[in-house]
Amino acid sequence: AGRSASGSPLLMSEFHMEVARFPPVAHISMTQLDDGRYLQGVSIPGLPLVSAGRTESLAWGYTFGHADNVDITVQRCRAGERLVGDTWVPLASHEETVGIRGGKAETWTVWKFGHGVVLGDPTGSQERPIVGMEWRGMEDVANALVHSALPILEHGSVERAIEAHRHLTNCSLAGVFADREHIGWIQTGRVALHRAGWGPRPGWDLGDDPDIPEADRPMKLDPPEGFVASANEACPGWTSFAEPRYRHERLRELLGGTDLLTADDLLRISYDEYDGCAARLMAVWGELLPAEAAPMAEWAASQSPKLSASGRGHMARFHALHTELSARYIASSVGMELHSRASDTLFDFVLQDSIDDVLALEHPEHLDREGLARLLADAWPVAAAAPTDRVAGPVRARFANLVTQGKLPAWVGMSSPPVDLPGGPTSLLASRRSVFGGHDVITGPAFHILVDMAEPGLRYNICGGASERRFGPGYGAGLDAYLTGELLPLRPSTAPAAEDQPTREGGGAENRA
Repeated sequence: AGRSASGSPLLMSEFHMEVARFPPVAHISMTQLDDGRYLQGVSIPGLPLVSAGRTESLAWGYTFGHADNVDITVQRCRAGERLVGDTWVPLASHEETVGIRGGKAETWTVWKFGHGVVLGDPTGSQERPIVGMEWRGMEDVANALVHSALPILEHGSVERAIEAHRHLTNCSLAGVFADREHIGWIQTGRVALHRAGWGPRPGWDLGDDPDIPEADRPMKLDPPEGFVASANEACPGWTSFAEPRYRHERLRELLGGTDLLTADDLLRISYDEYDGCAARLMAVWGELLPAEAAPMAEWAASQSPKLSASGRGHMARFHALHTELSARYIASSVGMELHSRASDTLFDFVLQDSIDDVLALEHPEHLDREGLARLLADAWPVAAAAPTDRVAGPVRARFANLVTQGKLPAWVGMSSPPVDLPGGPTSLLASRRSVFGGHDVITGPAFHILVDMAEPGLRYNICGGASERRFGPGYGAGLDAYLTGELLPLRPSTAPAAEDQPTREGGGAENRA
């Protein structure tokens, strides 16, 4: 509240998920009771309650926490036992009856150990390796949901919401909360205590490590800097594979300082298009690239929060180069055949935060200046010739109907004409094109919601409407507002409507003067 111009906390939330589709992946809802209480926000079909939103006294949002709580292992098994260190330990088991449509039910035996299961038959007399999967916190999913999700409706305070989310053990989220006076943040899930970072280790050496003590769970309540920021960042001791750090660093930079922040400031920050990855790496690569790359280096060093047409071109060329250079570095380390298979599963993106440290010459034991120069010399001609409409970003695409997949012309109305999504792969408004299973997947903010706890209701945008039918109400609605940063009001019926006017991104006091 001390950093807010309204005197009450502000909250901005957006989930980065699949976009460029009609209908959208999320929908907005409002529930109001006769006594004045209400629940509003964004829901993901199939998930309970409201995923990001507010009641009359509490607002919340989440990002994916990337906790190190899932392990794929190889276990050495025989005769219903697995090897732990030098000792053979019995596996637990239970039977599940599985109904088969059009056939007889089958009985499956599930073999369990610690926090996981083995995906095979461990009963043979000969020792054999079997894949195991460990997912901490999955033992009591129903109890976790009851103790974490439902209290949002019952307890209108940040402190109680944080305490309730300690019970959400099966899912790794970073929860951000605001009430009328306080703000807070907590990491959910469970993480093993004795894991020394990521990397291959024999499954039989891992044992059944205890959890990190609850007292050490990462959380903040009213931090001294006056804000909490979450953008899928690394959390020391909790995260092994974080997303690239640039969005979190930029978010903290823009939220920092001593100026009071308005709701419009948060909206402007959310639509920021500065590319921290390009700024960081081109400062190193620029002098190693040919003269024709100089305009791209100049753009990277002098970016503004808004992309111009030429800026979009430079960003596209940079990410074509980044993708090609990353592929060549990985190929030199693990082999091109492995990378060509792994890249189809977002392998580059998962490892980008670590690879960029190497490509920035921060680990000369892995890559020195001469090695980088050789890789750039090979990568630049390929990147310079790459079609910019196929790179990771910025993205130009149609918002396509899920059935027709954009194969019909735009005038039919099933899909939109091609549009430029704001932002790029590593900007705050992160839009990215990836390949998964041989198909393009376009991700970005599925929605935006903005809450000022000094007033009732919220403001939002979400592209695509709630209807799945071409001529249904709202089909394809909201695309222009989503692209330009316009927010629409959603207020309880008892709230005054005098200020119920759309708000466009960039319309803060400093821009209206």
